[in-house]
Amino acid sequence: MKQVFKETVKLASEYNLLDLSFIAIDGTTVKANANKKRTLKKEQISKLDEIVDKLVEEDLKQDELDAKLDEENLTAMDKRDFKKIVSAYRRVKDKEKVKEKISSAKEEICKDEKLKKVSLTDPESRMMQNKQRVRELSYNTQFSVDKNQIIVATDVCQDGHDAHQLIPQIENVKENVELTGKEKFSVDCGYSDGKNIKYAEDNEIDLLVPSRAQAQKFDGKEESLNHDKYEYDEKTDELIVDGKRYQRRGSYIHKNGRNVVTFYSKELKKKKEIPFFFGERLRMRDKMETDEARRIYGLRKITVEPVIGQIKENFGFRQFCLRGLDGVRVEINIVAIAHNLKKIW
Repeated sequence: MKQVFKETVKLASEYNLLDLSFIAIDGTTVKANANKKRTLKKEQISKLDEIVDKLVEEDLKQDELDAKLDEENLTAMDKRDFKKIVSAYRRVKDKEKVKEKISSAKEEICKDEKLKKVSLTDPESRMMQNKQRVRELSYNTQFSVDKNQIIVATDVCQDGHDAHQLIPQIENVKENVELTGKEKFSVDCGYSDGKNIKYAEDNEIDLLVPSRAQAQKFDGKEESLNHDKYEYDEKTDELIVDGKRYQRRGSYIHKNGRNVVTFYSKELKKKKEIPFFFGERLRMRDKMETDEARRIYGLRKITVEPVIGQIKENFGFRQFCLRGLDGVRVEINIVAIAHNLKKIW
């Protein structure tokens, strides 16, 4: 299906409908075809596995099930949901299929130490926050759209944060269309990560991405963030904050996984931690303060944002029908194919 999608991009090019001078990338969560109530912790999955084994061998009586659950440190809600799952599986004649589901869930939760719960109906889906700030089982869908609202690349991932999706999306764009190096790529502040900016500089990609503080200002909101509110003196390797100079101390990986550089002011006896690729971030900050960069960045509002709106509102695509990463990737390609063909004709 991905190859068919590429053909729609090629068709748009043949009709001279592609305008790659500007490419906007954005992501949106789409609800998974999964039951939120059928999510279990790792230890609960193991316990369910044992119970299903018992169901395969012989019928497990209700009082035996209650006794087993009483042995576990479960909340009343967890016990209720657990019993509903066992009750549903008790009615399934093919217990081996149930075992396969549990095995898939167990395999998925073992892949990621940070994953606390996994869905039995779609183990590859993840809990994500939607636009209404409601957490639900979803996938993160990514779209790269040209100036004429043609989708030139798309993908689905399990990561709820867009910051890690910029590089894969640009690589996907390169697979589908031939770039000249004159294209301008625009992404919102969700992609504002030092690694992304460094990647763009290293590959001579003209990237436009505001910091979160700049995004607030561009949207006319009160600035409540102070990201990148500092200067850097390359000659002395010193950080300048409110006119005070801080000397470099070193760098380390924070407990949240972020790489940070530390500076220290002897005068103030204060430490300042900043993101590792702070030089790249400062250059991007200054670039985004220019009128030209802000004008071009604003084209997002008439390119990728309406495309996502059309897909969700006009197509009614708010939830996947298929399950698993492979399945939802097929589905998102079908959606992108439909959108592109509609734009072409």
